[in-house]
Order: sequence, then C-alpha cells, then structure tokens
Amino acid sequence: MKTKLLAPWCVNDQCYRVNVSSIEIELQRPWRVYLNYPYLAGVDTELSRIPRHCWGLTEPGNELFRVPRVVHFVDASGCIPVSQEEKTPPAFYRIRTIEDRDHTTYWYGPSGEPFILREPYDPDRAEIEEEIKARKLSAVVLPDPGLYAGGDGQTCSVLMGLPEDCATLHDIVATLNLTGWPAMPEVKTMDWIDAARLSKTKARGGCHA
Repeated sequence: MKTKLLAPWCVNDQCYRVNVSSIEIELQRPWRVYLNYPYLAGVDTELSRIPRHCWGLTEPGNELFRVPRVVHFVDASGCIPVSQEEKTPPAFYRIRTIEDRDHTTYWYGPSGEPFILREPYDPDRAEIEEEIKARKLSAVVLPDPGLYAGGDGQTCSVLMGLPEDCATLHDIVATLNLTGWPAMPEVKTMDWIDAARLSKTKARGGCHA
C-alpha cells in the first residue's frame, strides 16, 4: 500500500518558517510497525503526531532518508522492530553483543527470534568483523550503509542473535545482498498549510498507517 510520509523542517534555527518534506513509499505493513524503530522519530503520516522537538533543521528533513532502508529491511527480512524500552527486554538477555553500544534496538526475526541491532558511528567494518570472529559471536554486519547511516553514512548495522539462530542471520544478509538497499523516493516540499491539509485529507480518507 502506498503511504505519504511527512517530515517538517525549519528554514533556520530560529524557525522563522517551517516547511514539510514528503515522500511516497510502498509499505507491506502498517506504518506503526516500522515506527517502532526509534530513529524514525520526526516522520509520520500526520503532522499532529510529530513532536516539535523532532523536527529537522535542514532541508529536506534528514529523518526521511532512513525510511526507505528501514521499510526495506522489515519487508525483505521479515524482522520486526520492538517498541523501545529503557532496559533490555528479558527475551534478549542471552544474546552476546559487540562492545560498541551505539544505537541499540531490539527486533524479532521472521520466526520470532530475538535479535539485537547496533549501529556504531565511525565504524571500522574490518575491526567489527574481527571482533565477531574472535569472540565467536552469532552476529552479522549488514550491507553498507545499513539502516541508521548517520554521520554522513559513517555507521554500519550489526545484527546479533542466539547461536541457534545464526543461519537465519546469514539468510538475512544474503537476502539484502541480493536485493540491495532501495533508492530514496522523490522528495517533495510544501509549506505547512498544504502539509496540514494533506494530513487532514489522509485522515478523513482512512489512512492506512
């Protein structure tokens, strides 16, 4: 199903004018499923659901750039992000992880397997792969640039699970290597009033999100 996603951004830090960037993307699941990945904060189908402190400051709304990758990862791998909690959910306690703790999120695999995703800044992919090998972790590095891709793309995504789920981890990487990451859809820009009107129209029309 096609869904329009909105991301407000300020013309400057003083917010003299707020514009909204929009992309249209095909979703296989309800939008709220993808939104459980916390680094999509600042993107939604309705402006009223986007907290002001999540608004981007620079065109065209940096938050939008992660959407195609997150959506593709969920749809291609069958993994589902778990709503973020302050502490590690009990189902994930037994997973041995890499030392770097940046951008930790929790996922269920295609058959309900517990997975932990970490996305370190400024990674040295070779060092991460060496750590995985040396510590005999059940972990894989996803194809670049991964999901978060912050710091001008200088992050990578490391997916970790239990030893009995190692084959599933490698199947996920094989699928992503085969499909590749999707291109960014066309980004359209509109003023706040037009975006609010679009948001209300979608709500009245029974938005799929």
